[in-house]
Amino acid sequence: METRVSPSTKTSTVDVESLLADARSPEDRVRRSAASRLALARDPRAVDALIRMLADERQSVQESAGQALRHRGDSATAEALSSLLGSPDLGLRNRAGSVLASLGEVSVPVLIREATAGEPGVRKFTIEIMGEIRSPWVVGSLVRALRDPDPNVAFVAAEALGKFPAPEVAEHLIQAFETRPDLRCPIAEALGMQADARAVPLLTATLSGDDFLLQFAAVNALGQIGDPAAILPLMRAFQTCPEPLQHAVLRSVTRLIEHAGAREKVLADLGSILPQVLRASTSDEWEIRRSALQILVICPEDPEIILAVARMLADPVEEIRIQAQRALERLSADVVPAVLEVMSHGPAVGRCLAAELVAERFDPRAAGALNSMLHESDERIRAA
Repeated sequence: METRVSPSTKTSTVDVESLLADARSPEDRVRRSAASRLALARDPRAVDALIRMLADERQSVQESAGQALRHRGDSATAEALSSLLGSPDLGLRNRAGSVLASLGEVSVPVLIREATAGEPGVRKFTIEIMGEIRSPWVVGSLVRALRDPDPNVAFVAAEALGKFPAPEVAEHLIQAFETRPDLRCPIAEALGMQADARAVPLLTATLSGDDFLLQFAAVNALGQIGDPAAILPLMRAFQTCPEPLQHAVLRSVTRLIEHAGAREKVLADLGSILPQVLRASTSDEWEIRRSALQILVICPEDPEIILAVARMLADPVEEIRIQAQRALERLSADVVPAVLEVMSHGPAVGRCLAAELVAERFDPRAAGALNSMLHESDERIRAA
């Protein structure tokens, strides 16, 4: 008895066969079109064809194949893509990884398998993809990868775990910080992202060491965690640390001071680093000057500090000039003597801002300085 094929089934079969042929066409346009249409085909051969097209010589065809695989988004697609994680063609491997990451939790089962199988390069790349997916189902694999004998695999696992803030994750990172000295830099960064105050003692203990990279990671992490208990250790480190690290310390201190309730606890301790902060306010690095300004403006309003802030009205960076101007406007102490000093010499931009400030104060001491500015050759100064 002859088997009858329904028209719809026959059409579907013919369509897939045609698309598979088009996928091998010498014309880019035809291959791109085939990739887009194969995204809708139920035939499992479509996945194999799209996987081959990820390695196409034309980028436009690769992109169409990637989009089609994302559209399919099933476990069979994830399984097929996993075979490319160890490809010697790094471009193909990266395209496969990008699609796997975009599939989200559909990819998790094959990624968990690959994270413990194969050579270290495959494990490392798999862990990186897990970090991109950020599914809670991958956390267990990432924690296990912290114990991987290959340091590169464990390194990326530590980095990835920073993206999963949770008390139990922080506990594993703290344990690994104590048991794997070779991973302390990425773990410190991950602990900063965790924002768990239990890590503060571990991180502050590194500030007196001689590992610059670890110190840098710890300083940044302490600023992220936001625990005021880190402020005094950071200020002590600032007094002895090399200049490249001072910017990071200042940045973290300012973040911690801005943290709710921290200011009152540290105002008395700021005096211990005031000479260094004053020197930092004249640094060649504009970001260091900006951080120094942020600390100076919360210090007690003493003449030396006011003068340092006033001199920053002439800073070459506009952001710093504006912050200095706003700070002087808010101060209740007598800022006129310091501002008058800036008005008397220096760059025109600083003298103009200083003139605006004293004019707002209606202080008669400024009359002579303002009158002399009317005779300057620079039109901007005369206008101010």
